[in-house]
Amino acid sequence: QTSATLQARGFAVFSINYRLAGEGRPGEPMQTQDVAAAVAWVIDNGAQYGADDTGVRLVGGSSGAQLVALAGQQINASRPGAIRSIVAMSGPMDFVVIVRENLTLSARERTGKTIPVYLGCRLAACTDEQIQAASPVYNVSASSPPFLIINSDDEIVPVEQAQALQEALSAAGLPSTLRIVPGQDHGLVLLDSVEDDVVTFLRA
Repeated sequence: QTSATLQARGFAVFSINYRLAGEGRPGEPMQTQDVAAAVAWVIDNGAQYGADDTGVRLVGGSSGAQLVALAGQQINASRPGAIRSIVAMSGPMDFVVIVRENLTLSARERTGKTIPVYLGCRLAACTDEQIQAASPVYNVSASSPPFLIINSDDEIVPVEQAQALQEALSAAGLPSTLRIVPGQDHGLVLLDSVEDDVVTFLRA
């Protein structure tokens, strides 16, 4: 649905596939490498499918928001300007807070199953360095692109996660916009509430 919506607004849209984490196969850095490979392919081949040369924009929701926020910054650090902007909806942005400081019982049950698989370490054994490496807030640098960060105010990902990324970008003097949407919608479904804002941001 997201791809169709953006295509209807005039964008050339490429939906990225990436390898999923599994036992003995952590998601990081495998998934960011997959995104980087896809971006490189789009840069080299996108014109065949109607893409212009104004730069790649990344859009993601939920875990995809964390992935595009992390990978997009890493890509720009090694290939400045490759990513023009990033839209991140409902993404976990600071795993240190999630793992170390702010685990409710329900969150502990969720992260106890998913984060160790993604990071490739048991929660008790994960180092701060491992957790920070997978957290977009710790990957902010002078080359980070502009961000539009979107979160619902009462959803599964605490709004503080979105605020943390904006604060990190602001502290580095980098442009970002934070939109907090009322309700519990999570991930890419938020596009229905902020479509015009997203389109305006992507066209900038």
